[in-house]
Amino acid sequence: MTKDIELLQDAAKAAGYKLEIFEGQPCVKLGERNPKWYPWNPLENDGDAFRLANDLQLCISIGRLDGTVTVTSANNSSIYCAESYLPGEPSYKAARVAITAAAAAIA
Repeated sequence: MTKDIELLQDAAKAAGYKLEIFEGQPCVKLGERNPKWYPWNPLENDGDAFRLANDLQLCISIGRLDGTVTVTSANNSSIYCAESYLPGEPSYKAARVAITAAAAAIA
């Protein structure tokens, strides 16, 4: 099992999702009564990362000057994860990684 898949499994668990791999693609089942599986990869998809952060009530701070994305809890400001990116570059990937890693840390 790759490190990314382990990270995704832990992040899904924290959010209460069931994660399965279908034809090499991570998919989740949202809720017990929903029989449908959805492609899900917050490491690569902004929408999946946003929903994960929202479901877990995470706060994301993007330091434009120092090139760091920090993810904290909404209720007690504990830092779960910080991810660096090159200043002047888009912070999207660093934000997705930080959100996923923070969710995995919660699990």
